[in-house]
Amino acid sequence: MIYFTGDLFLGNNKITIETTLLEKLDVKDNIIVINLESVILVTNNLDSRKDKSAILFTTQDVFLHFVSLFKKAKLIFNLGNNHLHDFGFEGIESTLCFLEKNNILYFGLIKCKKDISSLIIEHQGEKIMLVASSTSKMEVMSITSEKEDYFVKDYSLLSREQILEQKGQVDKLIYLPHWGKEYIPYPSLEILDLANSWIEDGVDYIVGSHTHIVQGSLNNNIYFSLGNFYFTNFKKKNRIWHLWKKINRLSLVVGIDFVNTEKKNLVLGLEYKNSVLKESNTALQFYYKVTDVLKKNIGDRKAYFSFYENEYFKYLVGINNRINRINNLIIQISIKIYEKINKKNKK
Repeated sequence: MIYFTGDLFLGNNKITIETTLLEKLDVKDNIIVINLESVILVTNNLDSRKDKSAILFTTQDVFLHFVSLFKKAKLIFNLGNNHLHDFGFEGIESTLCFLEKNNILYFGLIKCKKDISSLIIEHQGEKIMLVASSTSKMEVMSITSEKEDYFVKDYSLLSREQILEQKGQVDKLIYLPHWGKEYIPYPSLEILDLANSWIEDGVDYIVGSHTHIVQGSLNNNIYFSLGNFYFTNFKKKNRIWHLWKKINRLSLVVGIDFVNTEKKNLVLGLEYKNSVLKESNTALQFYYKVTDVLKKNIGDRKAYFSFYENEYFKYLVGINNRINRINNLIIQISIKIYEKINKKNKK
C-alpha cells in the first residue's frame, strides 16, 4: 500500500509515533510519501528569504531520528512546496546533498534544468507516477523564478496534453499539488474546478497539501488537503511564536491499495501533542463532517462561491476576535517570561 501524509516540519523536535499507528504504517513493501515543509541544515546561519515571515529548517540529527522510526517501509519526501527556498540556493543545496548522502528518496522540483518534479515508482505490479506542483499565487508563493537553478513547477502548466503524455508512461497517475488558502477547511471554486478537470483528463488521484487544516474529499480520489502530519510551533521573523490550535494538529493519512482497486482507500485520522503522534477519532470525525458539507454545497457554482467566501469571512472574524487577541497576548507574554527564566537557569 502507498500512504500519503500531510505536512511535516520537525524543527528541533525528535518525535515519537504511537506504537499502534507505527505498526500500521511501517510494514514491509509499504511506501510512505511525506510532504517535507522545510530545508535540512546543520545551523540556520544562511541568508533567508526576505518576502516571508515564516522561515523553516530542520536539523540533520532530528531528521535522521524521524527516518529511523521506520524500519520496514520506504519513505519518499516531496520537496515541492513553499518552504524549499527559505534559505535560498545554499539551503536547497545543503538539503539535497544531505538526502543523497543518506540515500533518502526525494522529488518535487526542477533541479539545474533537470525535471525531478515527478517520480515513477513500481508498486504492487503497477507503474505509478507522482507529480508535485505548486503556485506563485499570493496564497502560496512558492514557484520563485524559473531562471534559478532550483524551482517548483507551477500547476497551471499541467495541461491536458501533458497529463495524457504522463498517463501514457504509467498505470496510475497521482498529482500532489501544494495549493489553497491556509486554515480554510474547503477548497476554493478555482481549485475545485482544477481538480475536476485533472480527473477528467486522466489523473487517477489528487492528494493536496499546504492549508494546515484537514479538508474534505470527493469521489474517493480527490483529497484537497491532509493537514499537518506533524508541524511544530515556530518563531517568526518578528520573534513572535506561531502557535497551532488543536484543529491544526489534526491530519489524515490516506492509504491506496493498487491490488484491491475496488476497495475504498484507507483513511486514518491523526493528531499530535507535544512530540507524540497518534491516531485520532477526532480528526476522522472532522474529515467526515467537512466532506459532507463540501458535497452538499458543490451542486451550484454561484452558491458554492458564496459558501466559500462566507467560510473565509468566518475565519477572518475569528482571528480578529478580541478574545483571541487577548489570549494570544497572554501566551506570548508567558513564553517570553519562560525564555528569560530559562536563560537565567542556564547561566
